[in-house]
Amino acid sequence: MFRISTQIPLLAVAVAVALMVPTEDAQAWKHIGVGPGAEGTAFVWTQEDYPIPYYIDQICEESVPDSYCEQVIDESYNSWKAIPCVEYDFRFADFYDNGPYCELGDDHLGCTAGECPDPRAGACPGQSGFDNTNNRNEFSFNDPADELDEGTIAAARTFAFGNAFTLDGTIYAHAVDADIMFNDGFDFGTHEEIAGGQCNGQTNMRSTMVHEIGHTLGLGHSCDKGEPCTDPAFLGAVMYYTSAGGCEILVEPTADDIQGITPLYGPSARFACSHEIDEDEAKGVVPLELNCVVESEGFLSEVTEANWSFGDGNAAEGMQVTNTYTEAGNYTIEVAVHGERDECGTDGWNSTFRKVGFVTVCDIPIPEFTVTHFDGLIYQTTNRTDVSVFGCIADIQWEIYKGSKVSGKPIESQKAWEPRFEFPEEGEYTIIVNVGGIGGTGAASITIDAKDRRGETASGCDTAGSMAAFGSASFFIVGLGLLGLRRRED
Repeated sequence: MFRISTQIPLLAVAVAVALMVPTEDAQAWKHIGVGPGAEGTAFVWTQEDYPIPYYIDQICEESVPDSYCEQVIDESYNSWKAIPCVEYDFRFADFYDNGPYCELGDDHLGCTAGECPDPRAGACPGQSGFDNTNNRNEFSFNDPADELDEGTIAAARTFAFGNAFTLDGTIYAHAVDADIMFNDGFDFGTHEEIAGGQCNGQTNMRSTMVHEIGHTLGLGHSCDKGEPCTDPAFLGAVMYYTSAGGCEILVEPTADDIQGITPLYGPSARFACSHEIDEDEAKGVVPLELNCVVESEGFLSEVTEANWSFGDGNAAEGMQVTNTYTEAGNYTIEVAVHGERDECGTDGWNSTFRKVGFVTVCDIPIPEFTVTHFDGLIYQTTNRTDVSVFGCIADIQWEIYKGSKVSGKPIESQKAWEPRFEFPEEGEYTIIVNVGGIGGTGAASITIDAKDRRGETASGCDTAGSMAAFGSASFFIVGLGLLGLRRRED
């Protein structure tokens, strides 16, 4: 039987256990939640991961032939690859040693000084079969650290993070590590022996393997603990939470499994737009015209419909579309694509892809600041320039001139967001700030009468009504790293 539980955020655990009795209404398949609670963020592998590599414990399950573990993993992956209308690939990377855990000189749980028995001998706990810190997918066939409950047949644990894509309003994290561990306390048999009638209560290793791989691909159960599962489609799925006990022969994904896996790995589409700095960012100046096109590796000929949302309230239909942004801002673009393929059924297939904060549209910066007396001839600036559109301001330059006019060389220059100035003597001074970005450069100035007011309360003035904006970069100075931070999606 099978059970799924959710532990820490973005760490999904699915286990196969025995002797559970359903009692409530069933639901169709569901994708594993990996956030807080069972309805947390689901996960998926992406095309960039293919072929997904996996590693196999060099010591196979003792109740089957030594070569069977490698064989059954390959056959189980092929069972998922054989489903029509899905695309993913896997490759065997290498064997690895899953133990021992203790080192020479340890004295715990049977380990004594000078010896560290093979963990499979039962005298010393071995390394955990779950290691989601090494970013590789491992299959192990022992539970030397006793992580699995006594009734647990096998378990799968997947680590995921970030945002791979959004499907029907659910954000799917990007899987990076998935491990499967079998409980060596069970008597496993080969599928060939069991299907041939040579079974004495053994658990079908391949049936269990297909189920656990389904979990690492992002599938939950067709029917879970506490659900009656009277629907034959649920009962007959390899992702059903319960096995029939010993001598089970079901090993291939059925209709319910196919219904679950297809939205995750079926045909998909992305998009590309003009003015892209890279695949995660497009920048321009108001008004910004973007030309966008649907892209799909291997599926473009199947696309029959594409609906766009540009984040500014505008929408469009078609494979190639244009949108003009008339206001500065950060915008998300989404395209929902429909395609037709016989293998995908009469309803065809659907794919929704979005890039969050993908478009940055900038206008000429409009600087605004105040200057307040701090102490003596020291004055403090407060920058009130609008920075609500992320990524539009690249540099800032402050200059101070003696007198009420800007002429000659400045007596002081600074690159800072809110600098503090100390004037050399009392008198009139003009402070100018130039704020630059891809939209151009804006400037604002204040003329103040600096007085040595030690101990007096703070007073000041601001730039209201004294701002000037320049479409060219005549005041633009490159290189303020603090203001040049790039957005990075989590």
